[in-house]
Amino acid sequence: MALHRNVKQPSHLEQPARITSVYQKLQESGVLDRCLQLDARIATREELLWLHTADYVDELSATSEKKQSILTALERQYDSVFLCPETYQAALLSAGSSLQVVESILSGESRSGFAVIRPPGHHAESDEAFGFCYFNNTALAAKYAIENHQLERILIVDWDIHHGNGIQKMFEEDPRVLYISLHRLDIFPFNPENCDCNMVGTGPGVGFNVNIAWPSKGMGDSEYLAAFRRIIMPIANQYNPQLVLVAAGFDAALGDPLGGCKVSPEGYGQMCHMLTSLAEGRVAVLLEGGYNLKSVSDSMLMCANALLGDPLPTTLIGALQPGAAVTIQRVANYLLPYWTSLVVDVNSEEKNTKHKR
Repeated sequence: MALHRNVKQPSHLEQPARITSVYQKLQESGVLDRCLQLDARIATREELLWLHTADYVDELSATSEKKQSILTALERQYDSVFLCPETYQAALLSAGSSLQVVESILSGESRSGFAVIRPPGHHAESDEAFGFCYFNNTALAAKYAIENHQLERILIVDWDIHHGNGIQKMFEEDPRVLYISLHRLDIFPFNPENCDCNMVGTGPGVGFNVNIAWPSKGMGDSEYLAAFRRIIMPIANQYNPQLVLVAAGFDAALGDPLGGCKVSPEGYGQMCHMLTSLAEGRVAVLLEGGYNLKSVSDSMLMCANALLGDPLPTTLIGALQPGAAVTIQRVANYLLPYWTSLVVDVNSEEKNTKHKR
């Protein structure tokens, strides 16, 4: 996975050092010695075809045998994608490793797990590479749990600062997957009509798609933890998932060059800790974005600590950024018809707010 690179721009934000720095941090902290380390594997063609089209898989497979000059020209047909001869193999390993973690958890070998993988996947659509993503790792992990373990309730929490358009599209009609995304509305993939709070799923999947769409930059621990308390945990507890998957982009972290937000490693640890109360602790944290090497490494370490049950540092909670409370209330209003658990929680929060004033 470290061989996948932008040949024209070696210092590109989605670079091999993203996973090597995370791995080094986990190793130096002693976390890896406390975990069962799984061998990476490639995703099979059959597994990819659960969600991706045959033509697209064949198209990407063919890139492994093309010269770099041809691949550079081919990049132009995609949006925010780079290709090299190793890209296809890296994408297979990234997807397959996600499935490997899920299998270890659902077979009872592990209680929970995390995958230090790239390229990321949540933007990838069934027939198109998009936004640094080739195969939709997290979506395939959910589909693997459905196909191989007959799970009926899978929660995906996507806290990448960018909306996971690929995951949403793949499951927007499927109540077996509850997809919750926290993201900025005003940045890539620039589709506010598809990722705002009013997009709650369609057909049998209505109510099972939750978009907590921040209107602007600047959100931090206070805003994210408020969203967890007010929206995510009440819905998740009512849904009672059998497995939790985290599309763990760390580009909302303080210092990230793209996100413009300020979630701390401790904040990510607290969010991960809350999710471990679900599904008997069966949680898989799968790396997505995050482009500040220090913040992505520190944040993944804190999530690993949370999965291991270690004591976590507390976070400083202050007043919400302008727009955050409005966003949370909008989400609650759209989801109230589908999740009765929000009724008590919303009313309680309103009373607390009035009391504080």
